[in-house]
Amino acid sequence: MRSSIRTTFALFLLTLGVCSPASAEGPPLRLKVSVIHATKQKTPADPNLKVIQAALSEAFAGYEGFTRLRSEERTLSGDVPVSIDLPNGETAEFKHVGVEKNLHKIHVSIPTSKVDIVQKGPLKKVFYPATVKYLGGILILAAYLAPSEPAPPEPLAPKSVPLELAPKK
Repeated sequence: MRSSIRTTFALFLLTLGVCSPASAEGPPLRLKVSVIHATKQKTPADPNLKVIQAALSEAFAGYEGFTRLRSEERTLSGDVPVSIDLPNGETAEFKHVGVEKNLHKIHVSIPTSKVDIVQKGPLKKVFYPATVKYLGGILILAAYLAPSEPAPPEPLAPKSVPLELAPKK
């Protein structure tokens, strides 16, 4: 009887471990997303894109004009999705879904544009999880992941000082 109880319990634990959904691993991450409008027409260089201009030109070779329209920063924590409003009226949703070979898996969803993808991205490097058509060009979502900064320590409460009672006469 004891053997069957142990076997049942072991099978329950095994089933629980195998069937439980995968969750995002590790501490919270900072997600920075720049929304960039790329066009085929040459435009003056955007000073906000100076650091990644060459990488954009290489990754999106058919486009010559790049303008950053907005930049947002959010914290990815656990399985909680974060949303970023796009200039075309749509909303992009990001969710950290795990880590594989030192690459963080980010689920990106833009439902009205039928974007639903899991993109792998490294820490502290720019990657491009999605693009959508916009005003004769495309919107590029440029993402950057970094470890979340630890919360500042709580201020110490002042030490309580015992009140001295006046000596009794």
